[in-house]
Amino acid sequence: MKSKIRMKRKYFVILTTFFVVCSMQVQAAEKEEVQSLISIAEKRLEAIKQKGDMGHAKSEVDKISIYINEAKSDLKSGDEEMAYYKISIGMAYFRKIEASQELIDAETELNQIKDKLGK
Repeated sequence: MKSKIRMKRKYFVILTTFFVVCSMQVQAAEKEEVQSLISIAEKRLEAIKQKGDMGHAKSEVDKISIYINEAKSDLKSGDEEMAYYKISIGMAYFRKIEASQELIDAETELNQIKDKLGK
């Protein structure tokens, strides 16, 4: 009877240790993932700023900067989950800028076609 209890304790300790180690690895991966996303966002933001033509996207660029800074702050304080969501929102603003540019390009092309046709 005692040997069964000892075996169960051993398995319990082994499982507990396993889950703790796995949990620590997941947290480290999450932090690295968020840091990677922040780095990507910073590079994309810098590229947009260097391009210079961001008149239609000024407010989005400002929001991206804010979300990058907030994500960095959350990451420093150890709140990886909040940092992840904030940088995800920042990345969504890049998609908004791209969609807006695509719309502007399509409207410009349409106007050029109309001008050629004389309408």
